[in-house]
Amino acid sequence: MAAAPVHIFIVDDNVSDASLLMNALKRIQSDIPVYTLSDSRILPAYLDRNSPIEALRTRLHPDLLILQVSMPHYSGMETLKWIRSQSRFDTMIVIMFASYDDPRERTRFQEAGADLYIVRPTTDEGFTQSANDIMKYWLLPNEPYSRLKRTVTAHVELIASEGKQ
Repeated sequence: MAAAPVHIFIVDDNVSDASLLMNALKRIQSDIPVYTLSDSRILPAYLDRNSPIEALRTRLHPDLLILQVSMPHYSGMETLKWIRSQSRFDTMIVIMFASYDDPRERTRFQEAGADLYIVRPTTDEGFTQSANDIMKYWLLPNEPYSRLKRTVTAHVELIASEGKQ
């Protein structure tokens, strides 16, 4: 069975920063789809398939979610806790994107289930470095996308097994 494509979602109310990070990720690996959401309220509806927007009900789940810590409406912590309370998202990789480095905050997010906590860069070069760090952190040497492929393969196998019941 061919591996399903990997999808990266960025949830950030700062459209400019989300675009900078998306473009940096695409420069590193152009064949990975990267999507952005600028409103944290959309993500739970999107993932729950309760969105009034037809295109959002296709159930395209992110394999890697980059989530801004400070957002209006639902904070990064609220969103992270909701994701981690849903067993169907156990394999989703969640990276928190923070405006500043606070060791206590970093610990709180890691304890709540964040896989990584990155401080938002202030330059284009910084966004490129963050994108490199994200890709290096989740990719194993000599086996591109291996961690993400295992995640996607587990998800595809789960869907296939649910369909046989």
